[in-house]
Amino acid sequence: MLVDDALKMPFTVFTTSHKKTYLKWHAKLTGEGDKGQQRGAAAAGGGKPVTYTVYDLPEGGACLGLMTDEGDTLELQLAGPGACQPELLAQIRAAFEAGEDEVRITLNADRTTVTGLLGAKS
Repeated sequence: MLVDDALKMPFTVFTTSHKKTYLKWHAKLTGEGDKGQQRGAAAAGGGKPVTYTVYDLPEGGACLGLMTDEGDTLELQLAGPGACQPELLAQIRAAFEAGEDEVRITLNADRTTVTGLLGAKS
C-alpha cells in the first residue's frame, strides 16, 4: 500500500504534518480507526446513533449502501436478525424508489441495526 510505504520514508522526505495525515489515511484504509471507535462506543455503553445517507438499495438485495456526510461508506447487511424491521425497510425503499434526492437513516452506535428513517429531501 502506497500510504504504508510513505510512512516508512525518513522525515527528510515527508514532514511530521505529512506523516500525521498519512497515519489518518492508513487507519481509515485498513479499518483500524473504525475498530477503535467501535470498541470505544461499546465500552461507553453504546453511544449515540449514527446518521447515514442511503446511496444504494438493490432490488431484492440483502444490503444497504450508506454514506456519511464526510464521505465514509458502509455496506449494511440486512440478512442478519434484527438488522432492520421489515416495515422500516419498506419505508426506506419507498422513499428511495420515489426518486428522493437524499434518504437519511440512523443506525445504532455499533452500526449494525437501522434504528430510524429521518426523512427524505427532494
